[in-house]
Amino acid sequence: MNRYTPTLGAVISGLCLFIAVQYVVFLLAWIALVPLLVSLLNQPHPTPFRAGFIMGATLSCCAFAWMVPGVHAFTGLSYGYGILLFLVCSALFSLGCASVLWLSFRLPNPVYMACIWVLAESILQWAAGPLPWFLFHMGNALSNNLVAIQPASVTGVTGLSFIVVLVNGLIAKAIVHRSYKRMLLPSSLFI
Repeated sequence: MNRYTPTLGAVISGLCLFIAVQYVVFLLAWIALVPLLVSLLNQPHPTPFRAGFIMGATLSCCAFAWMVPGVHAFTGLSYGYGILLFLVCSALFSLGCASVLWLSFRLPNPVYMACIWVLAESILQWAAGPLPWFLFHMGNALSNNLVAIQPASVTGVTGLSFIVVLVNGLIAKAIVHRSYKRMLLPSSLFI
């Protein structure tokens, strides 16, 4: 029996995404989505919405934890308001991640997944302009590498996000198909 489930993959990917983007861990960004994608691609009937919700919940619980004491510290309101804000923001972000993953698995192709991811990041940037804690870009994990951010002058951070998600998808496909010749393309994109 396979104990590596989409739930476990979603939790691992959520933690990896948080660490990669929050602490700008360059190498982790290139493989952060692989545990989730491999677990979903190995399933005969994947549940991407549920896995996306779990990934989003894991990521947002780590990223939005500051809200509980922050609301009290900055406004003087009780901790209950901070908890309420934390729960609402986490639920909204998790639903967004679930929707993105569900749409991505309508056609499980790495290029399609990267397009959906970048489109979702762009919509989130447009919709959450005054709420900076929702401005999540996978490409931000590359910001401490001077060579890697050069394409951002042309494509913006969404172009970097596209490449990172594409590499994650290609690595996951190579692992699932056990075809390590397929690792040449993501390796060349990484280099």
